[in-house]
Amino acid sequence: MLPEHVNLILLSATVPNPYEFASWVGRTKKKDIYVISTPKRPVPLEHFIWANKAMYKIVNSEKKFLEEGLRDANNALKKKEPDRPQQSGNQRGGGQNQRGGRGGPQRGGSRGGGQRGGQGTAGFSRGGRGGMRTTAAQDKNIWVHLVHHLKKETLLPAVIFVFSKKRCEENADALSSVDFSNQTEKSAIHMIIEKSIARLKPEDRLLPQILRMRELLARGLAVHHGGLLPIVKEIVEILFAKTLVKVLFATETFAMGLNLPTRTVVFSGYRKHDGKSFRDLQPGEYIQMAGRAGRRGLDERGIVIIISPMDEAPPVSLCGETWCEVRADQCRLLL
Repeated sequence: MLPEHVNLILLSATVPNPYEFASWVGRTKKKDIYVISTPKRPVPLEHFIWANKAMYKIVNSEKKFLEEGLRDANNALKKKEPDRPQQSGNQRGGGQNQRGGRGGPQRGGSRGGGQRGGQGTAGFSRGGRGGMRTTAAQDKNIWVHLVHHLKKETLLPAVIFVFSKKRCEENADALSSVDFSNQTEKSAIHMIIEKSIARLKPEDRLLPQILRMRELLARGLAVHHGGLLPIVKEIVEILFAKTLVKVLFATETFAMGLNLPTRTVVFSGYRKHDGKSFRDLQPGEYIQMAGRAGRRGLDERGIVIIISPMDEAPPVSLCGETWCEVRADQCRLLL
């Protein structure tokens, strides 16, 4: 509907069919459209698995798959087994202890138990609605150790993708004792919040969501999902862009339309509910979210971490293939 004299420049990092799209625009506007593309990332990514309170690199910045990293992650996870209390019913060590297919039975009593559709602490359950649910203490343990590790290794700010709005809130609550902001940052955060909510009615400034947001942001933490008020999401985005938010729990919508890169991206799981059932992330979804890692001009490399609370590292590909079935240079997920 644009006038004929208006020229077009279109930019995208995620359009999967740029030539088809350019052809459609050209036919519609009766103009020549030139496609200029590059597969090279300005900031390369490195992929890790988080297992037993440590990071294990599985893909380096040259896109080379590191088989020894996967082996070390699996060994680290197996070392945790004797320390885990056995559970009645579906014990970890009992039964077949095999991984079910998509939507099938999960590993016996795995940590990713019956939280809404089988999505446990970090959303790693592969089953349906069955299984055991992790305790709040186990949940808190994962996040406290992870964020302290990221701070120690100077890998903040970080976006942690969680595929549940409720779980975003619960994970933020698990870090109630964590404070990433110094006094200067707290003052800057306070000023930005006050300026942003000045347009609200006095009574609206005392809404529970506003008060909770104030408390989290003052400590350098935040959540971002579709259940927040628009003004709350806007404040979180402003503060994150200024690196005043060090740890952000967000749903995948944060990766779709916002140009807010970060130092580190963490996946709390690799299964999501698509409106009909639980399924593994598709390669394109993973790439979209992982692509937020690495800030141009600030970071030499972006860090992507997959949390693995199960007793086995996740598969290399979320398209149904396993390590042994796909070569590293053919992997559609991590490479």
